[in-house]
Amino acid sequence: MKTKNTRQTIATSTKRYAVIAFAAIFLMMLAACGTEAPPVEPAPLPADVSELPEHIDKDSVEAQSVSTDDAQDIGQGSTVFRLEVTDDTDMVTAWNVHTDEATVGDALVAVGLIDNAEYFVEVNGIVADFDADEAWWAFFIDGEMAMEGVGTTNIEPDVTYSIVYTIGWG
Repeated sequence: MKTKNTRQTIATSTKRYAVIAFAAIFLMMLAACGTEAPPVEPAPLPADVSELPEHIDKDSVEAQSVSTDDAQDIGQGSTVFRLEVTDDTDMVTAWNVHTDEATVGDALVAVGLIDNAEYFVEVNGIVADFDADEAWWAFFIDGEMAMEGVGTTNIEPDVTYSIVYTIGWG
């Protein structure tokens, strides 16, 4: 008789554990339904202009440049650099940025063209929303894709910096 009771006890315990395990798995799945997926990190930027998406002139970002006479003076300071922004309609606006800041990013924050030197989604009032349509701002130094962001790029004389509204990765 002990053997039969032992078998029933083992069978009952096994069923309980199975029900508990099933309930735990079900609760974990249910809890996961309410959470958002973690943000997707963008792929590394292309090293040169030839790897840019189709809507950007691959021959040269400089081909979109505006004349020196069309650049607006903005800011105050002893250092001056040229900034060209290509917006979401491929219109290029140029500034001669006057600053005493050390980096391009800090200078652009100081004159109000961007709000954050390390990570920005808005330039001159135009938002690039990666989550909505994979839009982002590409940064160029003399027509070459920059290897660093605006926040860590030191201002150099006789250099043209460009920020280009970009959709997708290629």
